[in-house]
Amino acid sequence: MIKRYFITVCALCLFSCNSKTEKDNTANTKEKSGEAEQKTRTLQETANILDGAWLADDYLANIKKNKAVYANPKYKTTLFGMSFIKDSLATGSTLLYGFSPHEVTYSWPVYFNTANSRFEYDPKQDIGDKPLGNFAINVIDDNLLEMAFTKTGKKELYRKADIEKELNSLFAGTYTDKATGKTVKFTSDGKVTGLPGFVQYYVQFDPDDEYAVPFDAILLYAKPTDEAGMPYHFKINGNTLTLYQVDEHEVEKYVDYTYSIGKEAYKLIKQ
Repeated sequence: MIKRYFITVCALCLFSCNSKTEKDNTANTKEKSGEAEQKTRTLQETANILDGAWLADDYLANIKKNKAVYANPKYKTTLFGMSFIKDSLATGSTLLYGFSPHEVTYSWPVYFNTANSRFEYDPKQDIGDKPLGNFAINVIDDNLLEMAFTKTGKKELYRKADIEKELNSLFAGTYTDKATGKTVKFTSDGKVTGLPGFVQYYVQFDPDDEYAVPFDAILLYAKPTDEAGMPYHFKINGNTLTLYQVDEHEVEKYVDYTYSIGKEAYKLIKQ
């Protein structure tokens, strides 16, 4: 029997005329090259935009491109993500909270530099976390920011996003079960209907989780209140979502296991 897996749900403290098209293309080029000009914003305006969680832009782009999570290249940015608290930002002196997929959290002091209308690393405060070096946070727009490192000149892009919603967007939609002809529906808020015995789903994205399987996996739950889910390997090819059973192999009795992709369980065609 497949072992059930306990997953810690990630709680992260918290894109008409030719001339317009050319202007938009130029703006997009600047964004992706990290050369966007920093606009003049007040402290409160900046605090309102930065409030919430931001994730590595290249990581999110790879998810959408590859329709996969586990096989994606590791993000090239210094951090997987970062988060800010609006009320604290509004004071002009606060902390940037950085995190990994496994929810390891670091923090660095930042202050609002009125001369540059942006938050920058505050070297006057030493809180003991591993150094990032001097950096500035350039707000490109409401959903994109650039982290610019003073010494190396490196520039990194982060996008405002909720990781679970981003992953759920890979599945959200209505499908037809090829074997039965029945309708299966995945919603963007993690609910599933049409798969007998399951009402909710969760997409694995933390490879370091104690119970993670070493490949792309979705966990299906019998009840919304369940802490345990049944893992299935997923593969998305065009409009076809295929779910495979996960086979468990006991290495050390009741202690250690290895996992492999088993036989096909569902082949779902998106409507």
